[in-house]
Amino acid sequence: MVIRDRPKPVPAPAPVVPAAQYAESGKQGGYGPGKFSGQITYYTVGMGSCGFDDTGKDQTGNIVAISWAKMGTQSNGNPMCGQTISIHANGKTVQATVRDKCMGCSENNIDVNEKIFKELFGSLDGGRLPVTWSFN
Repeated sequence: MVIRDRPKPVPAPAPVVPAAQYAESGKQGGYGPGKFSGQITYYTVGMGSCGFDDTGKDQTGNIVAISWAKMGTQSNGNPMCGQTISIHANGKTVQATVRDKCMGCSENNIDVNEKIFKELFGSLDGGRLPVTWSFN
């Protein structure tokens, strides 16, 4: 009868942790410097994922919804809520406040209320247009 040593347990590798959804605070706007290039669309604002009821502010507020891929899963209390961004398109710049999360947007795309879209492009005819934007 041959007696063999039992194999020694091998420790499991450490789990891979994804990078944070946002950069450290203290950088530009708390979310890092730089401009993001994507597309802009408009929507009818209402109760946003940040917990603000912006119903009726389609023509009066400067409201933006940031992509869910950038904002992460947290809604109310999300650190991006209330941050301002500068939106650049068509030779114009508009400031907007993050009040919502865009669930249908790709990472660098944004969704704005009608007022902002009209300020940048003169009408709502474009629907989906190129844009650059950055946190202030």
